[in-house]
Amino acid sequence: VFNILYCGYKPILQQLKNKKKKGELKMSAKVLEASEGLTARQILGFTSRNDATPLKEVEKGTVIPYCGHILQEIVNESTGEVFTSMLLISEPDENGIRKLYATRSESVRKSLKEIIDTLKDMGDNDPFSVSVDKLKSKNGREFITLSLAE
Repeated sequence: VFNILYCGYKPILQQLKNKKKKGELKMSAKVLEASEGLTARQILGFTSRNDATPLKEVEKGTVIPYCGHILQEIVNESTGEVFTSMLLISEPDENGIRKLYATRSESVRKSLKEIIDTLKDMGDNDPFSVSVDKLKSKNGREFITLSLAE
């Protein structure tokens, strides 16, 4: 877990039960971190939505106004699989609903932490946007990272 500017550490345990048509899938999620200023109700609202856009489906160069994030540990109770997921919260759309982006990418979490820590260290508390970058690893696999948008 990393500490982030604008993001206090708010441990909240939340149980989610999702049903799929091909049987029942039980998932539990523990919120590890949430942006400062998000209330428990807002966090529950964001984490219970099912309309987040997978960040891997976003085009390279897309600029996302950063409005916060939520970091969760999710457990598939059927298989025991445990993974960390991040919701990136952006500005509201034309209907007033905040856009959500979801990712399990460690490189996205690290790059966002670096951006926020650098801005904090330099005393910059202004709102910012991030740009989605897609790079190739040494073994030829694509991975996602974020950079500060100009």
